[in-house]
Amino acid sequence: MSGESRALPVLLGALIIGCSPMAAAEEQDDPTRPVTSLDLRPHYEDDTVSARNDRLNLIFRRNDKWDLDGDWKLATRLDVPMAFSDNQTDANPSGAYRAGLGRVLLQVYAADLLDDRWAVAAGSQLVTAAAASNYGSGNWDMVPILAARALLPEISEGSYFVSEARYAVSFGRSFGSRPASELQFAPELKLAVSPQWFVVLFPSTDIRMNFGRKVTGQTGRLFLPLDGEMGCNLGDGKVASLEVSAPVVRDYPLYRLKIEARFSLRL
Repeated sequence: MSGESRALPVLLGALIIGCSPMAAAEEQDDPTRPVTSLDLRPHYEDDTVSARNDRLNLIFRRNDKWDLDGDWKLATRLDVPMAFSDNQTDANPSGAYRAGLGRVLLQVYAADLLDDRWAVAAGSQLVTAAAASNYGSGNWDMVPILAARALLPEISEGSYFVSEARYAVSFGRSFGSRPASELQFAPELKLAVSPQWFVVLFPSTDIRMNFGRKVTGQTGRLFLPLDGEMGCNLGDGKVASLEVSAPVVRDYPLYRLKIEARFSLRL
Protein backbone atom coordinates (compact mmCIF):
# COMPACT_ATOMS: atom_id res chain seq x y z
CA MET A 1 0.00 0.00 0.00
CA SER A 2 1.42 3.37 -1.05
CA GLY A 3 1.98 6.27 1.33
CA GLU A 4 -0.80 8.26 -0.33
CA SER A 5 -3.27 5.36 0.10
CA ARG A 6 -2.36 4.97 3.78
CA ALA A 7 -2.80 8.69 4.38
CA LEU A 8 -6.36 8.82 3.00
CA PRO A 9 -8.06 6.80 5.81
CA VAL A 10 -6.18 8.86 8.42
CA LEU A 11 -7.31 12.15 6.90
CA LEU A 12 -10.90 10.94 6.51
CA GLY A 13 -10.96 9.70 10.11
CA ALA A 14 -9.68 13.02 11.42
CA LEU A 15 -12.31 14.85 9.39
CA ILE A 16 -15.15 12.70 10.78
CA ILE A 17 -13.97 12.92 14.40
CA GLY A 18 -13.45 16.68 14.27
CA CYS A 19 -16.75 17.63 12.64
CA SER A 20 -19.09 19.59 14.89
CA PRO A 21 -22.61 18.05 14.97
CA MET A 22 -24.16 21.38 16.02
CA ALA A 23 -22.66 23.75 13.44
CA ALA A 24 -23.95 24.76 10.01
CA ALA A 25 -21.81 24.09 6.95
CA GLU A 26 -19.72 27.10 5.85
CA GLU A 27 -19.19 28.21 2.26
CA GLN A 28 -16.44 26.62 0.22
CA ASP A 29 -14.85 28.25 -2.81
CA ASP A 30 -17.91 29.84 -4.41
CA PRO A 31 -16.29 32.78 -6.26
CA THR A 32 -19.59 34.70 -6.30
CA ARG A 33 -19.73 34.76 -2.48
CA PRO A 34 -16.21 35.70 -1.33
CA VAL A 35 -15.18 35.53 2.33
CA THR A 36 -12.33 36.79 4.49
CA SER A 37 -10.36 33.78 5.69
CA LEU A 38 -7.00 32.14 6.33
CA ASP A 39 -6.33 28.69 4.84
CA LEU A 40 -3.65 26.04 5.20
CA ARG A 41 -3.78 23.56 2.32
CA PRO A 42 -1.41 20.55 2.18
CA HIS A 43 -1.50 19.63 -1.53
CA TYR A 44 0.03 16.43 -2.98
CA GLU A 45 0.43 15.64 -6.68
CA ASP A 46 1.96 12.72 -8.53
CA ASP A 47 3.22 14.57 -11.63
CA THR A 48 5.26 11.65 -12.97
CA VAL A 49 5.49 11.44 -16.75
CA SER A 50 8.80 9.84 -17.76
CA ALA A 51 10.75 10.53 -14.53
CA ARG A 52 9.47 10.32 -10.97
CA ASN A 53 8.00 13.60 -9.75
CA ASP A 54 6.03 13.60 -6.49
CA ARG A 55 5.28 17.15 -5.37
CA LEU A 56 3.92 18.35 -2.02
CA ASN A 57 2.91 21.97 -1.56
CA LEU A 58 2.05 23.57 1.76
CA ILE A 59 -0.16 26.43 0.54
CA PHE A 60 -0.75 29.40 2.83
CA ARG A 61 -3.82 31.28 1.55
CA ARG A 62 -5.33 34.62 2.54
CA ASN A 63 -8.77 35.62 1.19
CA ASP A 64 -10.21 39.11 1.67
CA LYS A 65 -13.46 40.74 0.60
CA TRP A 66 -14.85 44.28 0.56
CA ASP A 67 -18.52 45.24 0.23
CA LEU A 68 -19.11 47.79 -2.55
CA ASP A 69 -22.24 49.65 -3.68
CA GLY A 70 -25.39 47.58 -4.12
CA ASP A 71 -24.74 43.83 -4.16
CA TRP A 72 -21.21 44.12 -5.56
CA LYS A 73 -18.21 42.69 -3.70
CA LEU A 74 -14.48 43.00 -4.38
CA ALA A 75 -12.30 40.02 -3.44
CA THR A 76 -8.58 39.24 -3.35
CA ARG A 77 -6.59 36.06 -2.80
CA LEU A 78 -2.92 35.44 -2.08
CA ASP A 79 -1.45 31.90 -2.23
CA VAL A 80 2.13 31.31 -1.06
CA PRO A 81 3.20 27.65 -1.58
CA MET A 82 6.22 26.00 0.00
CA ALA A 83 7.04 23.15 -2.39
CA PHE A 84 8.77 19.81 -1.76
CA SER A 85 9.69 17.68 -4.79
CA ASP A 86 11.59 14.47 -5.52
CA ASN A 87 11.80 15.17 -9.26
CA GLN A 88 14.65 13.16 -10.83
CA THR A 89 16.82 15.51 -12.88
CA ASP A 90 20.48 15.77 -13.88
CA ALA A 91 20.96 18.00 -10.83
CA ASN A 92 19.08 15.53 -8.58
CA PRO A 93 19.67 12.02 -10.04
CA SER A 94 18.84 10.22 -6.77
CA GLY A 95 15.36 11.79 -6.56
CA ALA A 96 15.90 13.17 -3.04
CA TYR A 97 13.24 15.55 -1.74
CA ARG A 98 14.18 19.22 -2.04
CA ALA A 99 12.29 22.30 -0.85
CA GLY A 100 11.73 25.71 -2.43
CA LEU A 101 9.15 28.35 -3.24
CA GLY A 102 6.39 27.27 -5.60
CA ARG A 103 4.22 29.49 -7.81
CA VAL A 104 2.77 32.45 -5.88
CA LEU A 105 -0.78 33.40 -6.90
CA LEU A 106 -2.50 36.78 -6.62
CA GLN A 107 -6.18 36.98 -7.55
CA VAL A 108 -8.49 40.00 -7.82
CA TYR A 109 -12.14 39.81 -8.89
CA ALA A 110 -15.58 41.36 -8.46
CA ALA A 111 -18.84 39.53 -7.75
CA ASP A 112 -22.44 40.67 -8.17
CA LEU A 113 -25.62 39.16 -6.72
CA LEU A 114 -28.22 39.33 -9.52
CA ASP A 115 -31.19 37.96 -7.55
CA ASP A 116 -32.03 35.35 -4.91
CA ARG A 117 -30.69 32.54 -7.12
CA TRP A 118 -28.16 33.89 -9.59
CA ALA A 119 -24.79 35.59 -9.14
CA VAL A 120 -21.75 36.23 -11.36
CA ALA A 121 -18.05 36.96 -10.85
CA ALA A 122 -15.18 38.10 -13.08
CA GLY A 123 -11.54 38.96 -12.54
CA SER A 124 -8.02 37.66 -13.08
CA GLN A 125 -5.10 35.85 -11.48
CA LEU A 126 -1.39 36.59 -11.70
CA VAL A 127 0.69 33.42 -11.21
CA THR A 128 4.44 33.87 -10.77
CA ALA A 129 7.25 31.53 -11.76
CA ALA A 130 8.46 28.96 -9.25
CA ALA A 131 11.92 29.28 -7.70
CA ALA A 132 13.18 26.35 -9.82
CA SER A 133 11.79 23.78 -12.25
CA ASN A 134 11.53 21.16 -9.45
CA TYR A 135 8.84 23.28 -7.78
CA GLY A 136 6.71 24.30 -10.77
CA SER A 137 6.68 26.13 -14.06
CA GLY A 138 8.97 29.05 -14.89
CA ASN A 139 6.10 30.94 -16.54
CA TRP A 140 4.54 34.20 -15.46
CA ASP A 141 0.84 33.74 -16.30
CA MET A 142 -2.26 35.90 -16.49
CA VAL A 143 -5.45 33.90 -15.90
CA PRO A 144 -8.77 35.69 -16.58
CA ILE A 145 -11.73 34.24 -14.64
CA LEU A 146 -15.48 34.15 -15.35
CA ALA A 147 -18.06 32.39 -13.14
CA ALA A 148 -21.85 32.10 -12.82
CA ARG A 149 -23.65 30.54 -9.85
CA ALA A 150 -27.18 29.25 -9.24
CA LEU A 151 -28.46 28.34 -5.77
CA LEU A 152 -30.26 25.00 -5.56
CA PRO A 153 -32.64 25.17 -2.57
CA GLU A 154 -34.74 22.46 -4.26
CA ILE A 155 -31.99 19.99 -3.35
CA SER A 156 -31.08 21.36 0.10
CA GLU A 157 -30.33 24.64 1.83
CA GLY A 158 -26.73 25.56 0.98
CA SER A 159 -26.51 23.57 -2.27
CA TYR A 160 -25.46 25.37 -5.46
CA PHE A 161 -23.96 24.98 -8.93
CA VAL A 162 -21.09 27.14 -10.23
CA SER A 163 -19.78 27.12 -13.77
CA GLU A 164 -16.26 28.59 -13.70
CA ALA A 165 -13.88 29.06 -16.63
CA ARG A 166 -10.30 30.38 -16.71
CA TYR A 167 -7.73 30.82 -19.45
CA ALA A 168 -4.02 30.77 -18.60
CA VAL A 169 -1.70 32.73 -20.92
CA SER A 170 2.03 33.25 -20.33
CA PHE A 171 3.50 36.72 -20.70
CA GLY A 172 7.04 35.99 -19.47
CA ARG A 173 9.41 33.30 -18.23
CA SER A 174 12.05 33.20 -15.49
CA PHE A 175 13.62 29.99 -16.83
CA GLY A 176 13.02 27.57 -19.66
CA SER A 177 9.47 26.18 -19.74
CA ARG A 178 6.60 25.76 -22.16
CA PRO A 179 4.45 28.93 -22.47
CA ALA A 180 0.89 28.32 -21.27
CA SER A 181 -2.21 28.60 -23.46
CA GLU A 182 -4.71 26.55 -21.52
CA LEU A 183 -8.47 26.55 -20.90
CA GLN A 184 -9.38 25.58 -17.33
CA PHE A 185 -12.97 24.67 -16.41
CA ALA A 186 -15.05 23.34 -13.52
CA PRO A 187 -18.78 22.48 -13.38
CA GLU A 188 -18.76 22.71 -9.57
CA LEU A 189 -21.74 21.18 -7.75
CA LYS A 190 -21.94 21.56 -3.97
CA LEU A 191 -24.43 19.36 -2.12
CA ALA A 192 -25.19 20.18 1.51
CA VAL A 193 -26.02 16.67 2.73
CA SER A 194 -26.69 17.74 6.34
CA PRO A 195 -26.54 20.95 8.37
CA GLN A 196 -22.76 20.52 8.80
CA TRP A 197 -21.57 18.08 6.10
CA PHE A 198 -21.16 18.76 2.38
CA VAL A 199 -19.74 17.13 -0.74
CA VAL A 200 -18.48 18.94 -3.84
CA LEU A 201 -18.10 17.53 -7.34
CA PHE A 202 -15.40 19.21 -9.45
CA PRO A 203 -14.28 21.71 -6.77
CA SER A 204 -11.17 22.72 -8.78
CA THR A 205 -10.82 24.01 -12.34
CA ASP A 206 -8.87 20.90 -13.32
CA ILE A 207 -10.69 20.08 -16.56
CA ARG A 208 -8.04 21.34 -18.98
CA MET A 209 -7.65 21.87 -22.72
CA ASN A 210 -4.12 22.60 -23.87
CA PHE A 211 -4.00 24.93 -26.90
CA GLY A 212 -0.27 25.61 -26.54
CA ARG A 213 2.80 23.56 -27.41
CA LYS A 214 2.70 19.88 -26.54
CA VAL A 215 4.25 18.69 -23.28
CA THR A 216 6.15 15.43 -22.73
CA GLY A 217 3.78 12.47 -23.00
CA GLN A 218 0.91 14.46 -24.54
CA THR A 219 -1.26 12.60 -27.07
CA GLY A 220 -4.24 14.99 -27.20
CA ARG A 221 -5.53 18.28 -25.79
CA LEU A 222 -7.84 17.06 -22.99
CA PHE A 223 -7.26 16.38 -19.30
CA LEU A 224 -10.49 15.19 -17.62
CA PRO A 225 -10.37 14.11 -13.95
CA LEU A 226 -12.87 12.55 -11.59
CA ASP A 227 -12.67 15.17 -8.83
CA GLY A 228 -14.51 15.15 -5.51
CA GLU A 229 -14.36 16.76 -2.08
CA MET A 230 -15.93 16.05 1.31
CA GLY A 231 -15.94 18.53 4.19
CA CYS A 232 -17.58 19.76 7.33
CA ASN A 233 -17.77 22.70 9.69
CA LEU A 234 -15.69 22.38 12.85
CA GLY A 235 -17.51 25.29 14.50
CA ASP A 236 -16.48 28.89 15.26
CA GLY A 237 -15.82 29.69 11.59
CA LYS A 238 -13.47 26.72 11.04
CA VAL A 239 -13.88 24.41 8.04
CA ALA A 240 -12.01 21.22 7.09
CA SER A 241 -12.25 19.29 3.83
CA LEU A 242 -10.46 16.67 1.75
CA GLU A 243 -10.28 16.65 -2.07
CA VAL A 244 -9.16 13.65 -4.15
CA SER A 245 -8.79 13.72 -7.93
CA ALA A 246 -7.55 11.24 -10.54
CA PRO A 247 -7.70 11.42 -14.35
CA VAL A 248 -10.29 9.66 -16.49
CA VAL A 249 -8.81 11.12 -19.69
CA ARG A 250 -5.10 11.98 -19.53
CA ASP A 251 -4.25 12.81 -23.14
CA TYR A 252 -2.81 16.04 -21.75
CA PRO A 253 -0.78 14.73 -18.74
CA LEU A 254 -1.45 17.16 -15.88
CA TYR A 255 -1.18 14.71 -12.94
CA ARG A 256 -1.75 11.06 -12.02
CA LEU A 257 -3.22 11.73 -8.57
CA LYS A 258 -4.05 14.82 -6.54
CA ILE A 259 -4.92 14.98 -2.82
CA GLU A 260 -5.58 18.26 -1.05
CA ALA A 261 -6.61 18.84 2.58
CA ARG A 262 -8.02 22.18 3.62
CA PHE A 263 -8.13 23.83 7.03
CA SER A 264 -9.83 27.24 6.91
CA LEU A 265 -10.59 29.91 9.50
CA ARG A 266 -13.12 32.59 8.60
CA LEU A 267 -12.14 36.01 9.96
